[in-house]
Formats: sequence, C-alpha cells, structure tokens
Amino acid sequence: MFVSRHVRPRSGQQPIQTLEQRNSEPNSGQPTQYDAASVKKVRKLLKASHSIFTRFLGVTVKTVQSWEQGQSTPSDMARRFLDEIRADRDYWLKRLRRWFQPTKLN
Repeated sequence: MFVSRHVRPRSGQQPIQTLEQRNSEPNSGQPTQYDAASVKKVRKLLKASHSIFTRFLGVTVKTVQSWEQGQSTPSDMARRFLDEIRADRDYWLKRLRRWFQPTKLN
C-alpha cells in the first residue's frame, strides 16, 4: 500500500500536491519538455552564466549550449531538475548563492 506524503507549503506558496493528485494528471510523473528557449529562460531565472549553470546542473557548457541552440534536449533527470528550479526559484537562487559563495580562508 502506498501512503501519500503531505508537505506543508511555505508561507505565500500554493499547497503542494499529493502524489495521488499529481498521478491523476495527464503525463503524470513525466518531466516537462524543454525547448531551446525554455532552457535559456530557466537559466535566466537563476541569473546564472553558462559556466555557473552547467556546474550547478552537473553538465558541460557544451551540453547547455546545445540545449539552448536546439541541437539536443535535456535528459529526463536534467528536465526534472529544471522543473524543480521553475517550481521554487527563490529556494534554488539561495542554494546557488550558497554553493558558489567564496569561502574565507583563516
């Protein structure tokens, strides 16, 4: 038996769907399809350069350039990550800043 997990939304956000609600939608469980413009739009949401964005996603600069030029499309895993970024931009902006913040040496 599968038990759904309810997650309390952050202040000012819409309630998060339960797995049952999401699975009742068409194409449930499938990541969003991303074309060249969509990939670029997500990168711009994070205000990230190609270099930073690629390190954050764990792919090469050449890969993201290929996505943004429409020569290839992101893998399912990359598309899921892009979906997460779009769903909660502020959270990922904070993570990105923390991840790339220079460390102070003593």
